[in-house]
Amino acid sequence: MRNILFGLAAIALTTICSCNGNKSADTETSAVTEEKDSMLYGLSCDGTNDSVIVFLPFGNGVDPITYNIETAKRMGRIIGQPQIGDWVGIKINPEDSTEATMVVDLDQLKGTWTFEVRPTWKDATKMSKRALRRKLNEIPDSLKEAYLVPREYGFTLKRSSVASPVGYVMQISSLEDDSPVEYPTLKHYTGCK
Repeated sequence: MRNILFGLAAIALTTICSCNGNKSADTETSAVTEEKDSMLYGLSCDGTNDSVIVFLPFGNGVDPITYNIETAKRMGRIIGQPQIGDWVGIKINPEDSTEATMVVDLDQLKGTWTFEVRPTWKDATKMSKRALRRKLNEIPDSLKEAYLVPREYGFTLKRSSVASPVGYVMQISSLEDDSPVEYPTLKHYTGCK
């Protein structure tokens, strides 16, 4: 279940994220080619049901357009359940302009998406199982509970393509250097590449 949620969140984050072409200092100096976002963004309107989506694209005051979504539904490419007034992203079939090949309900993806990580003992990889067991038996249970506190990592998605990290520790303190446990490293994303 967790993998499905993170898969959906990853799809949403990549469709929401718009690349601005800025390169960080650690990026290679070679040219980076970017693909244009092929999703259309707008609102789901009255008349949307299991087989069609009535879509009002953002901008230029156009009328709502009805797209067939039966094939996308069969292929599992509808993320969320579009309701009237929800912000959605759709991908149009290049061969049939009346069919949407993917629908993402962006409003249903809003919220905080986290996963729990547990620390491990720093010396555990260098010790045999027997030595680790002996070491753990020497530590009082109250200290084990104090050190083995899980953390939640993840992100919060908001409307208008805004994402913020959850649980990210910006800098390592001297307390963490002295701690007998270590947490898994978290990847730090600053934009699309």
